[in-house]
Amino acid sequence: MLGTYSEELAKLYSEVIMEEGKKGFIVHASDGMDELSPTVASTLYMVDGGVKKQTVDPENIIGRDIKLEDISTPDPVKSFEMLLSGLSGKNKDVAGFIALNAVPAVMLNGVRRNFEEAYGISMDYIESGKAIEKLKEVCQ
Repeated sequence: MLGTYSEELAKLYSEVIMEEGKKGFIVHASDGMDELSPTVASTLYMVDGGVKKQTVDPENIIGRDIKLEDISTPDPVKSFEMLLSGLSGKNKDVAGFIALNAVPAVMLNGVRRNFEEAYGISMDYIESGKAIEKLKEVCQ
């Protein structure tokens, strides 16, 4: 998954990935985020033998509103703490944001074919404790 601040670049990246014969997702959020935004619609280019452009409305997938100030901070230590609380499922807003951005990988690997199911799988992984355990395993 690639993210960009510009929809024009997202389209260009999707064309390059297709020409290379690769699969992937390229995302641009209308608020300028280079990932799937939890607050506004995002444009997603799915590259898998062709290019399919989709608009992703986070509220339709997450099922609730997440405020940007509840999932981000300029303080790097607090940001890391938020990440850990999200991966452990303790912070539901951060967990939802992480799961939202895991959706393309789940779909690309064929685990699920639609956003809602892929989001559910991702949230289950977080809430079961597997996500934070995987992080611990990778860090050892």
